[in-house]
Amino acid sequence: MFALTTRRARLLVLALLATATVSFLPVSARSDDSGRNRLLVAPKAGADLQRLARDHRASVVRQIGDLPIYELYVESGDINVVLASIANDVRVMAAEGVTPVTSTDPGHTEFLFAFDRGPSPGAYTNQVAFDQVNVGKSSSVTKGRGIRIAVLDTGIDAGHPDLAGRVVPGYNAIDPGQSTADVADGLVNSAYGHGTMVAGILARIATKASIMPVRVLNGDGLGTMANVIAGVRWAVANGADVIVMCFGSDTVSPLLAAAVEDAHEGGVVLVASAGNGASDDLRFPAGLHGVTSVAAVNANDTRAFFSNYGTYVDYAAPGVGIRSTYPGGGYASWSGTSMAAPFVAGQASLLVSVVEQPYPHIIDWLMYKTARPGQPSFSGELGKGIINIEKSVYMAAWLW
Repeated sequence: MFALTTRRARLLVLALLATATVSFLPVSARSDDSGRNRLLVAPKAGADLQRLARDHRASVVRQIGDLPIYELYVESGDINVVLASIANDVRVMAAEGVTPVTSTDPGHTEFLFAFDRGPSPGAYTNQVAFDQVNVGKSSSVTKGRGIRIAVLDTGIDAGHPDLAGRVVPGYNAIDPGQSTADVADGLVNSAYGHGTMVAGILARIATKASIMPVRVLNGDGLGTMANVIAGVRWAVANGADVIVMCFGSDTVSPLLAAAVEDAHEGGVVLVASAGNGASDDLRFPAGLHGVTSVAAVNANDTRAFFSNYGTYVDYAAPGVGIRSTYPGGGYASWSGTSMAAPFVAGQASLLVSVVEQPYPHIIDWLMYKTARPGQPSFSGELGKGIINIEKSVYMAAWLW
């Protein structure tokens, strides 16, 4: 996994820097979905941010969550040249490009977005995937009551019959102050319903846990690292015990790594999908230190053909033809590591509710000790194995 190595990036998250009043662009706080012509800048304490931006032909768009990090819009010039110039400015602690993240892998779009909409909940509640991870009688020990799971995704349809009463107030990192509903606001809306389906899997496993929607992706499944950083920080500040992130980028963000490390050290369990590129290439945030990375298997416990694999994968869970809740009260089927990750996040939520001091490394140990191997031919590709929810919950209850 990628580890944060620079102390100044770590201090960036922990320090409470005094900053002067900042004037933002007189436009919507919404960030461009591609991050085009935008940078993230962490000025040193006491720096005049407005003057810093002007000196580099840029304007301040917004502050990222509660952090002393700001998103800048570069008005002219080559973005890479401007980034290099700002990064070397003595008034700057750290700077990076605003890179895009996506819930999809274009090479598998036709397979991954094969929806099967319908009104019947039977195929959702009784599907074999829940047997694969052995949900079993875990609810006799815990239902996850009192636990908050933050879903960083496209939003959630809080009115769905299987989610009603379970969704607590959340945060829209794309348009702060606006709705966290799962809406079709993209160009083709290929990811519309993605967040609601993730929530449906969580709701089926941790039946009394609260689910917090944190909207970081639009209807096309596109967002930026700036939105993700803001979403992680908001979730932590608002009591999230578990954070699940079903999207990724090929580009590492040191500022996101710092925010993730801070959350992890604060006791939050972070789970992310490994990616759908059918390769061992690192995807982020799944490849970050402190994040549990999840690959997908099919009904035969073998690696799904689209799933990423490799040394950065921690666990595997079902991810082929998973049926879950869909906006508008219906159900749909979807395939991808995005469908596998919430099985692990649901398991983590149950364990956190049982363990007396649920530090992330203890939760991981319980998962590791109870996971079962997949098919031998895929040894080494699926991390520590396929999760076993009932067994891990029983072990936690026996030890605590």
